[in-house]
Amino acid sequence: PPSKSIPLHDHPDMLVYSLPLADTLKCVQTSAPSLSRYLFPPPLIPSTPPSGSVLLASPGEDNLHSFEAGEDEGCAVLDVVVPGYIEGREGTYYG
Repeated sequence: PPSKSIPLHDHPDMLVYSLPLADTLKCVQTSAPSLSRYLFPPPLIPSTPPSGSVLLASPGEDNLHSFEAGEDEGCAVLDVVVPGYIEGREGTYYG
């Protein structure tokens, strides 16, 4: 739906390929180590990935991300997660 979002979250010990299926998607990606050095982390600024871009989140880099739909139309994201979720390996939402 328009203006809806998936909050900042992680995929621990997983590799994630995300393909935005709409041009109005805004995305934030950051790495956990870059945030851990701040007592109060700086605000994360969403950006719109170029059309057809595949976003990569790996266990060591850009392993936190959030998505926000544009104001005029909804969006969809196709995620391929390797390895998949199993008991004891669960994502955490921050927000």
